[in-house]
This record gives sequence, structure tokens and C-alpha cells, in this order.
Amino acid sequence: FENLEFKYVETYAGIDISGGPILKNLNVQFHAGQRILLVGGNGAGKSTLLKMIGGKHLPTSGCWELGHRDSFRDTMLNNQRTMATSDWGNRSVAFASHSAAYSADIAVEEMMVKLQQTYPDRRADLLKCLRIDLSWRMHKVLLPTTCERI
Repeated sequence: FENLEFKYVETYAGIDISGGPILKNLNVQFHAGQRILLVGGNGAGKSTLLKMIGGKHLPTSGCWELGHRDSFRDTMLNNQRTMATSDWGNRSVAFASHSAAYSADIAVEEMMVKLQQTYPDRRADLLKCLRIDLSWRMHKVLLPTTCERI
């Protein structure tokens, strides 16, 4: 990403009542094979960034190049981009204020109960592909080299 900016556009009676940018002056490089941990509080822009990477949202300004090509506008790249998410359809959404701390002490296994019941094969594939340990706790960050909890 280079100088990427995104804001949700909202109008009322033809007047722009949008707030400021959710993401501003974002400059990031991703490399093949990297694993990236995206961490931030509610409203920090994590989901927005993932939706941009997946092609669901276009930036207000800036660009994202994939192989020196504009990933947002070059349709030849569509078959090289995939976004797996459950929010393409209807779903219930909970809301917490931007200042609310997320500190639920639950195991990854508990978070995946519905996935296990509905799509056991998909769950197994995700566990293997992402090397997920079901005992990991959602309120802890693991150091990638030693797997010690901090």
C-alpha cells in the first residue's frame, strides 16, 4: 500500500456528513509467505483494511500494487485475490464503543464451536493451514519465535 486513505462516505440530503478517514497515510509492504498479525482496538480500521485487501472496499486515495499493477482497478488480478469472510451476507453484529477493551479469556476452540458444528471439514483445513493451536487464548498475544505468552 502506498499513501492509502479510506473513509466511509455518508450523505444526508445531498450533503457530505462523513467523518474523517478511518485509514490515513497507510504505507505497508507484504511479502509472499509472510504471516501478519493485525491487532488494534475497536474502530481502529482492522476490518476496513482487510476488506480493502480483499477488494470489497476501494480506497479514497492512494494505491495498492500487486506485481506493480493497481490491484484495485486492474481486473486481470481478480483471480489472484481471495477474501474469506462471513460478512458478505446477512449476519448479526454486536457493537462496542471504540474505547471498550476486548479482554475475553476464551480458548480458540470455543470461538470455533459453530464452525465445528456446521463445517467440520473446513475447520480442520483452517486448523492445519493456519497452524492454529486450539488451546490458544483470545486475550493473549503469542511471541512467534518462542510461543511464550506475554
